[in-house]
Amino acid sequence: MSPGIALPPESEFAGLGFDVSRFESDSLVLHREPFRLSWMLTQLVTFVFVIPKQVESWEETSADYEKLTTYARQNKKTFLPKGFQCGYALLPIYVGAGFSDQLKQTVRTKYTKRWCMFHLPSLLDISTGECTTLAPNYIWGAIYRGYIHRTVTSVAEVVVKTPRP
Repeated sequence: MSPGIALPPESEFAGLGFDVSRFESDSLVLHREPFRLSWMLTQLVTFVFVIPKQVESWEETSADYEKLTTYARQNKKTFLPKGFQCGYALLPIYVGAGFSDQLKQTVRTKYTKRWCMFHLPSLLDISTGECTTLAPNYIWGAIYRGYIHRTVTSVAEVVVKTPRP
């Protein structure tokens, strides 16, 4: 865990409707699998990874993709296979302080298209409370945009409210 970064107790996320577990001992995983008619009858298997890690580049966030995907596939609850009315949202939130402006700009504008898989890293600066995430003007997966933004924002708010040592 990065020095000075305390994550909230797992119980803090219960009110947000998540199942909560641990990932790599120092990170939290928040999991839910909503199904919505407004999403063209699809289910979005959602994993929010709250990771206390000061990332310096987009490549660092991309390097975590494989292990996050593996975790999600092993821990999903739905019987639906990926791609059959079922997609995944992997939403890692890197918790640190003082992320570079260049990295924040990249996070706001860049994403990689993958088959039925959203991997949208966010940066949460605990010193300012600022959460940087993909700007809301992307077209790919636009039907999930509001849900993803609300999910990341609500988790970030809980983390920011946590007292620091």
